[in-house]
Amino acid sequence: MELIVELRWLPPYAASQQPQQIIPTIVTGGATNRADEFFMQFGVAANVLGYKEVERMGMVGFPFVLHQPVFRFRPPASASDGSLYQVGVGLFTANAVPPYESWEKFSPIVSKGIKALLESRPEGERESDFLSVSLRYIDAFKPQHTGGKDLTDFLEGVFGFKIEIPNVIAGYIPQGMKSKPMLQLQVPLAGGLIMNLGIGEGYTPDGQAIMMDTNVSSSVAVDANLPSVMAVLNSAHEVIRSTFTELIKPIEHLMPLKKNSK
Repeated sequence: MELIVELRWLPPYAASQQPQQIIPTIVTGGATNRADEFFMQFGVAANVLGYKEVERMGMVGFPFVLHQPVFRFRPPASASDGSLYQVGVGLFTANAVPPYESWEKFSPIVSKGIKALLESRPEGERESDFLSVSLRYIDAFKPQHTGGKDLTDFLEGVFGFKIEIPNVIAGYIPQGMKSKPMLQLQVPLAGGLIMNLGIGEGYTPDGQAIMMDTNVSSSVAVDANLPSVMAVLNSAHEVIRSTFTELIKPIEHLMPLKKNSK
C-alpha cells in the first residue's frame, strides 16, 4: 500500500509568467530564486522535524516545472517511520511507504509537514489558497488476496461491478480468451470533494497484482490554514476507508491486516 497527501497552489511568481497555451508551466529567471528560497526554508523546517536526508529530484541548473517535486526529505534510515516529504513550485506532498500502519498514526506526520509548509511559504504567497488538497491510496491485491480470480471475476464477484461487452466487440475475442477491463470512475461527493477510482492490472516488486487507485480531492479552493486542510483530508480519509471496507467484505478473511490498515 502507498498513501500520498498532496497540496497544490499557484505562487504569484509562477502565475505572472504562466503562458496561456503552454502546459506545464516552466519557472525560470528571477522566479527560480523565489522558489529556491522556499525550498531552503522548508528544508530547515524539515530538518528540525528529523527529515535530515535530502534528495534533489532534478538536475541542477534546469528550470523548475510547476507542481512537480524538486526536493525530497526523509528521516535517516535508522529512524525511518515510513514517511517522506516532497516540495516543488506550488507543491507539497507527504508520502507514506511500507510499513504503513494507519491514518491515525500517519495524520500527525501530515499535520507537522503542513505546518512546516505554511510557515515556510514566502511573504505574498503565504495566504494563497490551496487549489487542490487530495488524499490518495494505492492498494495492491495479490493472488493470496484475490483467491486466484482474474480481474473481470474480481470486479464482478468481489467488488460488485457489472461488466458487459457489446456483441460486436465480444465476437472478436478468440475461443477460450477473455478481455481485460480497466475501470475509471469519477464520483462527485458532498462538501466540495471528488473521488477518482481506478482499478486494473499492475505490477508490484512481488509480481502481478490487481491495483486499486483511490483519490479523493477538493474541487474548490481550500483556505491556507492547518485546520481547513486537515478537515478536508480527514473527510477524504473517511470516504476512502468506508469505501474500501465495504468493497473488500467478501474477501476480508483473506486480508485482515489490509482491512485494518486504513
